[in-house]
Amino acid sequence: MAKVLLVDDNDEVRDVMRRLLENRGFFVEAFSSCERAMEAIKNSVPNVVLTDFDLGYGRMNGLQFVGELKKIHPDIPVAIITASADILEGYAEKHDFTLFKKPCDWDALITFLKQVILSK
Repeated sequence: MAKVLLVDDNDEVRDVMRRLLENRGFFVEAFSSCERAMEAIKNSVPNVVLTDFDLGYGRMNGLQFVGELKKIHPDIPVAIITASADILEGYAEKHDFTLFKKPCDWDALITFLKQVILSK
């Protein structure tokens, strides 16, 4: 089963996304902060990472998290899901992540997940 690491500081959004992904057959580890997610990655590397950009808790935002993650695991596929997509458009290619705008197109997200997992 493919493992998805999910980071979102909003409990309700994180819970809904986790349930939707689990219902589609993914194993999901969900965290409220990048710091907690980074600790978890030290013990078990996911197949793909989904993170929000604007994370109210912790020291890092989603873009900083992607930068730190890519230093350790440069090949992990990452998607940032955010309402602030227009701010990040220029960064996606440079920092090697896929960008999804909230509200998220769930079919497109599931397609992305399946494609990156099958390509490994």
